[in-house]
Formats: sequence, C-alpha cells, structure tokens
Amino acid sequence: MKRFAVGAMIALCVAGLVGCKTTTTIKGECEVGGRCTIGGSIIFEHTTEKTGTSMIDAIDAYGVAPDAASFAIGIDGSTVQFPSTGTLVLSLVDSVAGQQVAARRFAWTRSGARLVLVDPDAVNAWALEVGGDADALRFVVDPFDVVESRTTLQVLDVSAIHDGVVLASSTSTWTADTGSTCRTFGCELQ
Repeated sequence: MKRFAVGAMIALCVAGLVGCKTTTTIKGECEVGGRCTIGGSIIFEHTTEKTGTSMIDAIDAYGVAPDAASFAIGIDGSTVQFPSTGTLVLSLVDSVAGQQVAARRFAWTRSGARLVLVDPDAVNAWALEVGGDADALRFVVDPFDVVESRTTLQVLDVSAIHDGVVLASSTSTWTADTGSTCRTFGCELQ
C-alpha cells in the first residue's frame, strides 16, 4: 500500500523538483443572516524527473516529508468578521477511484489574516497513517456565524495558500439588506 503523499506532492510541485499538474480550488459562501463556510480541494497528477516513476519514489529520493504547517486559508480581503477558532473536515481522496480514503475533523485558529491548523503535526501523522492511495485533499470549514452590516457591501475573500504562495482564490460579495439568498462568486484559479 502506498503511503499518503499529498503534502509532499505540494512541496515538490511548488519547489519545482518534479513535474506536477495540480488543480486547486477554494470557494467561500455565506447565507443571508450571516452563516458562512469555505471549502476546496487539491488534486494531483504527477511525474518525477529523477525517478520517472511514482511520487512515493520522488519523496524517498528527495527526502521531502508532508507538512500541514505550510498550508493556510487566507482571508485578507474579507469584510466579514471571522471567529478566532473553529473546525474543518479534511478528507483524503483517491481521485482515480473516486473514493474517500479517510476523513477527520481538525481545529483551526485565526492568525492575522489566515486560518491555520492548531496542530499540524497531528494532521501529518493522521495523513501518513491512513492515506493509502489518496492523491487528493478536500477541506470544508465547518459553518460559522458572522455579523452582517445591513447597509454595506459584504465581502468573503478566501485563498488556498501553501508556503506563502496563493494556489487558488475566490471572492463572494453581497449586500445584506437585499434579502436575497443569491451571492456573486469570483473565479477559482487553477
């Protein structure tokens, strides 16, 4: 059975050590009344220059270990007030088979304009233990309440960040006094 390698895949792809194509998405949305959520995914297709075989061989060859501490959700352009803590569900997925390999809820905390994992080492240990054939990561921030202004434009601006590099972003805007459940969503970078 393969070890879980999603975190290391990102590290290798971003570092340019291997040939990788990733599709990264993130989307934030809020309901009228101020209940918001954020979700996204990172799916990997990969080849290695050094070994020419699997990503696992590349990890062994380059000595890169997954590190959940290098991931964050950016919230810089948001006007909504985020709570200081919350939880999210991380799912490890075998995208070829279309099956979820494992899922678990983890705590996050707000650090400046970013949401970061409280215990990234626990995420790393879990992913390495149960990842199996996973080649994708999905994340969903549990819904959280925000206070909306009734007269001003509201913005939920989120980005998926790895080692300071924005991999994808999405912006939602609305005015609470319209009474509409419709939101305008920005594009997802890929």
